[in-house]
Amino acid sequence: MAKESWFEISNSADLEPRNEGGRVARVDIMGPIGGWDVSGSEFLRELKDLGDVDSIDLRIHSPGGSVLDGWAIANGIKNHPAHVVARVEGLAASMGSVVLMSADEIEVPQNAYVMIHNVSGGAFGEAEELESMAALMRKLQDDVTDFYANATGKDREEIAEMMAAETWMNGEDAVEHGFATRVLEPVKAAACADLETLVSKFENVPEAVLELQAEEPAEEEDQVEEVEALEEDQVQESDDQGEAEIEADQEEIEKELQDEVKAKAELSTWGRILAALSGDKSAENDGESSAKAALVRAEKLEAELSGRVDELEKIQDELEILRAENKELENCALTVESRLIECGFDFAEAADLPAPNAKNVGNVLESYLAMQPGQERREFFAKNRKEIERLQSE
Repeated sequence: MAKESWFEISNSADLEPRNEGGRVARVDIMGPIGGWDVSGSEFLRELKDLGDVDSIDLRIHSPGGSVLDGWAIANGIKNHPAHVVARVEGLAASMGSVVLMSADEIEVPQNAYVMIHNVSGGAFGEAEELESMAALMRKLQDDVTDFYANATGKDREEIAEMMAAETWMNGEDAVEHGFATRVLEPVKAAACADLETLVSKFENVPEAVLELQAEEPAEEEDQVEEVEALEEDQVQESDDQGEAEIEADQEEIEKELQDEVKAKAELSTWGRILAALSGDKSAENDGESSAKAALVRAEKLEAELSGRVDELEKIQDELEILRAENKELENCALTVESRLIECGFDFAEAADLPAPNAKNVGNVLESYLAMQPGQERREFFAKNRKEIERLQSE
């Protein structure tokens, strides 16, 4: 979705140049400068992208806006090599008038207005930040005052007084004070700011400007009749279109029902054919036989599941018994071990004692004879040498 903007710049062969010959560009500034998160830098970038043009047709209808954005735009237009002819479409106030005065020629209709006042701005923060903003406002105030004075040829002091008084000028006033080159016939301009914004932002708004912002264009009687006739045609066309859509929907629904009936019939036919081929007599009654078969399968599965549950319960019971027996054996082992420790029995030394019976003792010789020759067999012989030699001599 394209971003809404307060300006539009176009370079078209359809536009008539305001001066003789050459390529012309159209620049419209309609609305608060710097609004809708569109910065002055974007304006300057598009202005640069115009390339080589011989003249610029600048149209302004703006209550002002961002001081810094407006100042940057004014300097960009002032320094552009093209011949710029500006026209006020209704209102060029505050920074809108600064941009207006950057043109080479200025046209103001008799009922349009140009307004100049002191530079204003706001800041929030610590003392240093507020002081920095105040210094910037004073610098901009001086620059704008000099800008107006150079453009109009008036004394700087007179311009400063006009700015302090918030001066509103119609077409004739603008030409008289040097803010316009010529006056044009009255135009019907669209509102560029609501009444509340103008009244809250400016102090000396002329009644004519307020009326311009408040009035709505009245329709002539023949226009009203034409609109009513057009509305009736649209209503009739809408009714006809609605009836046609209803008929089309009905036909589509009927077709879908017929297709569904046909599909069910074909499915039933194929079911009987498959049943005949497979020899399954019960398949002839699809609905009833399928339900019975499903019920039988469900009962069978339920019985199998019940049997599995019983088996699982038995296994769990046996597991509990084994756990209890294991616990009892562990307790007995701990009891025996504690008694042996009380008697001074050393388990480390007991590991080297011979087995308590001859059968176990004989196992030492058998183990030695069964071992493969190597280091492990030699170590086993060195450890059990006496026992092995004794068993060999018997």
